[in-house]
Amino acid sequence: MDRRRDTKRANVQVDRLSSLPNDLIHKILSLNGLKCAIGNSVLSSTWRYIWTSMPCLDFSSKDFSTLPKFLEYITNVLSRRDNLGYNDLSVGVFSECPNLKNLIIDSVEVKGLDVLDICHPLLSDLTLKYVMGSLIGFNVVAPQLKNLTIRHYEKDLQYQISAPDLSSLRYNGYYPLRLFTKGFSSLEKVYLVVYGEDVAYAHRMFRLLQQLQSAKFLTLSIEIVEVLSSSVELISGQPSPFTNLKMLKIYPENVDFNEQAEKKVDMSMEVKNYLLDGSPSATFILVSREIIMSHG
Repeated sequence: MDRRRDTKRANVQVDRLSSLPNDLIHKILSLNGLKCAIGNSVLSSTWRYIWTSMPCLDFSSKDFSTLPKFLEYITNVLSRRDNLGYNDLSVGVFSECPNLKNLIIDSVEVKGLDVLDICHPLLSDLTLKYVMGSLIGFNVVAPQLKNLTIRHYEKDLQYQISAPDLSSLRYNGYYPLRLFTKGFSSLEKVYLVVYGEDVAYAHRMFRLLQQLQSAKFLTLSIEIVEVLSSSVELISGQPSPFTNLKMLKIYPENVDFNEQAEKKVDMSMEVKNYLLDGSPSATFILVSREIIMSHG
């Protein structure tokens, strides 16, 4: 009797959940991950296929003992999602997701592929973090892309970006961003952090800044400014590329309190003029290591 009562109570609870709007059910199912959401489809006939229309898909290898099993799982999920078919994951998998708007590629090892193509007409937010393996670059074609975040330290990758509506770019890496683009006319916010202080990369840093000339709010790590200041001959006689700048902020991303306690900020007047002469009314903020340490 108690078992039948418990079963009846569970069925009532499931029926109550099934009466909720789909977007709310999607949110509930996403709390425990995609794999759990698929497992919960057995709770109700109403829920049987609802996971196939979930707007957010989070694939993680932590629940799988081997890489082949993980890849088989991804293939199976995508092949059943919204009744769309996917024969080969290595070719155009993102272009086959018609409603994709937010894509995060994080801690992925790529094998047997030099360039990863990400081509999508509706993609608006893209994050590329800690991609390892054989990859040497990305080719991104996204006419509606608004926000691009790149975080990479291990390899000097190339980024071919076609995103005319890009408004925000954030980059953290050891090497200067190797960017190939026709320009970003809508770019407003740029946040660049480069940890390497090799003066051999000064030319690439200057070239990168020229590609981002439409920026209105520009934040640079102190390391970038110091490398530029060591090679001022590269900008001698050249006008500032930044004619729309409203704010320039120089900021140390990380401060080693032991090794850099005596290190001063080295920003030459030539570099400061190069960054600000095109927008003389822009606000200039310089946060030195000394200020950071004094508030530490």
